[in-house]
Amino acid sequence: MQYDINNCYIDTSSSVTAYFECGSGKPVVFIQGNTARKEEWISVCRGLQEEFHCFAYDMIGHGKTKMTVSAAQLDKYCMADQLHEFLEALHLTDVILVGHSLGAEALLGYVDKYGTQYCRGLLPYESNPCKFDKEDWPYGVKGLDINNKVALMKADFRGYYTNFYGAVFPEKKATLPQEEYEAEVKAWLDRIDPDVNIRIFETGFVDWRPAIDKIDVPCGYIYSVPGSVNVPEIADYFEEHVPVKPFVRFPVKGTSHCIHLDDPDAIIQAVKSFDQAIQTSGNMTEDGT
Repeated sequence: MQYDINNCYIDTSSSVTAYFECGSGKPVVFIQGNTARKEEWISVCRGLQEEFHCFAYDMIGHGKTKMTVSAAQLDKYCMADQLHEFLEALHLTDVILVGHSLGAEALLGYVDKYGTQYCRGLLPYESNPCKFDKEDWPYGVKGLDINNKVALMKADFRGYYTNFYGAVFPEKKATLPQEEYEAEVKAWLDRIDPDVNIRIFETGFVDWRPAIDKIDVPCGYIYSVPGSVNVPEIADYFEEHVPVKPFVRFPVKGTSHCIHLDDPDAIIQAVKSFDQAIQTSGNMTEDGT
């Protein structure tokens, strides 16, 4: 059965949030990464729609979501607040949350501030809970200076992200005719709110690792092998620090940071396998048998 993609809007305290839903069954919410948009999840949702009620929304500052407050009013929990209000507005419970990259930070911020009362399971995907290189965290970005990064974005936002786009999608820059490539970059940039995006970097680039210790529902981790943007060893950290079992790893070989675009079937299978692992764990006795 082919379900319709229903495009909708809901009000939150900071925005009119654009989202779509499709399918029927257990709820799954997909949270995008930086500079992405909800439509990138359509192929994944189509593959899950027979078993799952799928939702994907445009994060604040992205896509068709419209801000109702100024960027200056946002704090480090702004993405978590949007997620929490999204779940409450749609009366979603027993949800599997899938957060990609920056969306995984929204997920961890949500756990840190609100807990997991509406969650059945969590699937951070290509996440780095701490972007900074520290003595106890060798997986951060070497030499990252967030103040310098923000200064560059403020000085020339479109130039900064034009370079970013070329670095993330080098094959497009190399193969597309120049006019077509520039039009694609422009369309991509036009769906990002500069003020909100900069504010997210100013406030939200914190060490979210303590939130991992608060996870009290089944958790998994989806990641590219060999590592693309993030190293596979981050999966080890999640497995060591998430106090609840099962913890399920989903390595995907030969893809980029955006596995859902390169290999949507891998994400589809990960969600289905994770759901099965949760069901199996629910049937275990206290001694794990």
